[in-house]
Amino acid sequence: MKKEARDILLVLGMLNPLASSAFLTGGLAPMISSDLLGGFNWWQWFILMGIPYLTLILAGVIYLLIRCQKEEAAKGYETFCKEFKVKKISFAKDDYILIGIMTLVMLLWATDFWHNFHPVVPALLGLVLILIFHAPTKWSEVQQSNALDNMIILGVLFSLISIVERHGFIDQFSQYVAEHFPRYMPVQSSLMVIIVLTAVFHLFIPNISACLTILVPLFFKISSLVGINPIVVGLIVTMTVDTLNFYPAQSTPLLMVYDGTYLKSGDILKFGVGMSLIFIFILFLIILPYWNLLGLTLRV
Repeated sequence: MKKEARDILLVLGMLNPLASSAFLTGGLAPMISSDLLGGFNWWQWFILMGIPYLTLILAGVIYLLIRCQKEEAAKGYETFCKEFKVKKISFAKDDYILIGIMTLVMLLWATDFWHNFHPVVPALLGLVLILIFHAPTKWSEVQQSNALDNMIILGVLFSLISIVERHGFIDQFSQYVAEHFPRYMPVQSSLMVIIVLTAVFHLFIPNISACLTILVPLFFKISSLVGINPIVVGLIVTMTVDTLNFYPAQSTPLLMVYDGTYLKSGDILKFGVGMSLIFIFILFLIILPYWNLLGLTLRV
């Protein structure tokens, strides 16, 4: 069962960020990138990024299944299915309250084109309603969760973005990098350079939020100077940071599943290299043509 557990953990750790970022409200990465790129409503983000992210997830699962066949793990899955027992699910009153609150929050997220609330507003509303109507929830439990940490991180990052832009640091640094950025290579080659630079930067700065806060504004301005659509570059940088992970600390879900006894650093590295090749292949074969059909062209 060790191989099967390892593969399940790899899916949870490597592909979970992709599944969440397919939605604007899926986590810090899409919310930060959307804000940096000028703002998207929920449906705009989903139309642009839903299919690309889901395609990457499907390709990652297929890649993992192929690996399983090569390792002759199919027999283990049969044993797993025989041992696995499905328990009957029952709902209590508090469960229905939580479902109702989550439904309200999701409806507010999906209708942001109408009310123009920032995604944080429905999330805060949901938190307040849970504290009011969900009896077992205590303030000490909220403090122990990641909700407050995420809100603080969001606030700090948005403040950092504002300060950096106000003092012109990004403009000066972008101008310097753009002057040394190769201008006469094909646009596809320029994108490859951006992907490689992003992946290397992410190796040394493993925090996804910090990477996006620095890299999206940087490449947004550089791409305009070299004739590439800044929105396309910003979205590609976001997907690169989400997809190309080579060691546990580069992703919170990956670090969480790494704490298990079945996953090793070598497993993450091998899967990360495979996903890197898959990402580059799907980007040029599917994602860029898909964006072009939506009117999001590669060149300015």
